Amino acid sequence: MSGSRKRKEELALEAKWLASLANVTDFSSQNVSLIVDRLIRRTEALQNYPESSASSVFRFIHRVAESRKGIFSGTSLEQMLSLCVSYVKEPSGARKSTVSGLTALLSLIQNADIREFLNQLIGSETSVLVSLLASCPDDEICYLVFRCMEAACASLVSQSSSNRELIHSTLPFVCHFLHNFNKSANVLIAALKTLENLIATSSKLFIESSIGTLMTVLKRFALYADTEIAVTSPGSFPPSYERPSSSESEQSDSETGQSMTSHTYIRGMAARIRIPALNCLQKISELVDKKVVFGYWGSFISDSPSCRSSLLTLLLSDPSQKVRECLAGVLMSFLDASKPLLMAADDSDHVATSFIPFSISLGSMLQQLHGTLYRVIWRGLLNKKSLLKSLKCLSVLISNSPYYRLRTGYLSTAAHILIPLVRDKVDIPLDSAFLTWLFGGSDQIIKTSAKVDSTSSTPWILDACFGCFRLKGSWTDIPSLPPVRIVALRIFALLFKNYSEILVSFWSKVIDVAILHLSDDDSGCRFHSTQVLYEWSARINEILRNDASKDDDLIAQVLVYWNQILSGSFSELLSVESSGNDKTLCASAIECLGNIGAEVFSKLSKEKEAFVLSICLSLVQNETSTIAAAAIRVIGIFVSYESLLSDIPFMLDASQAVASAMRSAALAVRIKAAWSLANLADSLAGFSLDCEDFCPPEMYQLLLEVAVKGCKDNDKVRSNALRAVGNLFRLASARFVSEYKSLIIPRLIDAVGVISKGVKTGNVKVRWNACHAAGHLLRNVFLLDSREIVIDPLLCVLCDAICKCKNFKVRITAASALGSLSSRDHLHEEQTLRILVDSLFTALEKSDELTDFSEVKYRKNLKLQLMECICHVETLAGEADRVMIADVLRQKLPGIEHHLEATDEEEEYTKLATKIMQMTTSKGHTD
Repeated sequence: MSGSRKRKEELALEAKWLASLANVTDFSSQNVSLIVDRLIRRTEALQNYPESSASSVFRFIHRVAESRKGIFSGTSLEQMLSLCVSYVKEPSGARKSTVSGLTALLSLIQNADIREFLNQLIGSETSVLVSLLASCPDDEICYLVFRCMEAACASLVSQSSSNRELIHSTLPFVCHFLHNFNKSANVLIAALKTLENLIATSSKLFIESSIGTLMTVLKRFALYADTEIAVTSPGSFPPSYERPSSSESEQSDSETGQSMTSHTYIRGMAARIRIPALNCLQKISELVDKKVVFGYWGSFISDSPSCRSSLLTLLLSDPSQKVRECLAGVLMSFLDASKPLLMAADDSDHVATSFIPFSISLGSMLQQLHGTLYRVIWRGLLNKKSLLKSLKCLSVLISNSPYYRLRTGYLSTAAHILIPLVRDKVDIPLDSAFLTWLFGGSDQIIKTSAKVDSTSSTPWILDACFGCFRLKGSWTDIPSLPPVRIVALRIFALLFKNYSEILVSFWSKVIDVAILHLSDDDSGCRFHSTQVLYEWSARINEILRNDASKDDDLIAQVLVYWNQILSGSFSELLSVESSGNDKTLCASAIECLGNIGAEVFSKLSKEKEAFVLSICLSLVQNETSTIAAAAIRVIGIFVSYESLLSDIPFMLDASQAVASAMRSAALAVRIKAAWSLANLADSLAGFSLDCEDFCPPEMYQLLLEVAVKGCKDNDKVRSNALRAVGNLFRLASARFVSEYKSLIIPRLIDAVGVISKGVKTGNVKVRWNACHAAGHLLRNVFLLDSREIVIDPLLCVLCDAICKCKNFKVRITAASALGSLSSRDHLHEEQTLRILVDSLFTALEKSDELTDFSEVKYRKNLKLQLMECICHVETLAGEADRVMIADVLRQKLPGIEHHLEATDEEEEYTKLATKIMQMTTSKGHTD
């Protein structure tokens, strides 16, 4: 009896000590460790103590977690977790202490690193939280279980994929719960937030495999109706000693107040349910393949204005601003990168039938999307934040809509709605958003800007852009909003590139703005100013190229601007050091120089001309590939200027620079260098002077050497290197070949080899340029008369190309090259001519064989070119050769006769066909 009494006294003392834990204020590591050790060593299972004692322990753990914020020793954390887990796993039946245990567990999960213990909490039917969820009907406990799950999953968001198995195993339990949901709104909100974190930490493949279940659940709660919420008291949870965050408040921000009616409460809860569901939708759309999500558009986006269960309906009618912002985010994620998927849309009039084509439904969806966003923007003038979100969403929609397949009027309607936003100067930040989101991502609406404005002499889009540079009434004063100015400059560049007619009367004002911002403090403004100058100068060059009379007034005006540009801060941008180490900015400035234009460049002062040439030549050696590539490209433009062709020192320097760039380790530099090399060789070949007068043999040898090497490089280098080789063949004159035969012939033989390989292998551009180069070689009688270069293998390769190449443009060019052969004596093998003739007739026979329908438009030209080549070869043939040609023709005649008897062709075709038919009567033919 005394032992029993003693045991009761010990339990009472222990319970008193446990109750005192609620008042502990010393949370130092040492004191916490001592208390936890005593709890583990001396305390029996908490289920044996009064409910108040267990609650005191859990309140102590909660306060430790809140005060220590993760500063736990591994042992203390493990011990406290064990207490909480063991209690909630086998509850005593006392609801209050079970709630306290879950609250303490939640605090530990939120404030400590519990990744090592996650497999005890989630991931299987036997884990603590999942088993509680399956067995507990109590709303408050369900709520806390989901809060714990949400916090546990949140701890994995930034982690590697090593814990994804736990996530993938937990997600089906949460989906099953939501699918059969019968709890209070607070539980639903916690469950949806848990699902949000689960989705955020899941793999793309797993979400795609579960997409059907997820979309079914999310459709229900993203479109959750107010009538589905039971009107109940907000309840007694969260627990009193847990301070709820603002996101956990039972009232949304717009409904907070001292008193709450049933109606406002229901609306607030409905909004709080929709928000996490919409967040889940957005995360899924951003994670999985767009094609997968596209299959569920019809569940969320209506194709009829009468449909009330739609994201579009909510966007127009939901009273919660947060919900509307989430809706805009979901729509943007749906629409982003959807352009290929929307190509099938058709919103033309459709006769009502039992079957509605998908293209019509998709067109109706786009119609509803445009109409909804137009109405939202019109109403959004009362709320700046909502308006900005709507503008961004409209920008994404405009960027991805296939307007060429839709009715007219969409963009002009948008312009009519948006003009007042700019004209009325609703808000400076609003102007920033308007420009950035609407025009920064799409140029489709710009095309309509000049057509819808009848109230001003200045197109409204220019008003909007010039307004970004206006401060205190003067547009030349620079505002302190670089992002706004950057977008305005981007629009100027876009207008010069695609819609220059809008700028006809305003380009001088635009260039003034661009020149002013070349010295701006913001590197982004400086960069986009160079882009404006680049597009402007490109447009000017296009005008001058198409103007045979060369407008002297325009040239003089452009010259004034280039003198101003080259005299100002632009020169500083050509140096990486002085441009703030912005390599992209330096490269952009260099590219502008390539658009000065031949007419304007020839009128620059000698000092400015020398400055431009020297800076470009020096930057070819820059270690930054983007700068070196830009510089060598500009050199490739300058070598085609007539005023510089006679500048022998520059041409020699340019040749050295191109050769150096062709040896660069950077592919981007070699690609540009090969293009410049081809231009250089073309300019030299077209010059009227003798080769030796302006292209010394050493220079010729160097260019040919790097060109041949380039023909063995990447296909993007090969195409232009082959073009260069062909132009170098053109350059070799008779005197040049005879005097420097030993120096250049070996390299020319190598060049013939790389041309043969180019005809056989590589992409279409490589093979096309190789055929052109072969034509230049075959036309140079000075090279072939020497008999040093054997062309028979090259001719055989060209014969193979005219018969087998799938691309008809390559076939045409190969046939043209074969038609360039100038003498029968240039052939080294007797059988070569027979191979050539046989291949030409075979190619004519196969000219109707197509593997790609796009080649049909080249078929007639191919036949004409083959027939011209056949007739040309016949003129080179001797008497015995003509007999051979007639023999081959008779053999091939059944397959080509229908080509030669065509009556609906033009006169030239008919003459060639007649001439070929006459070849069959050549004397000497024997059966």
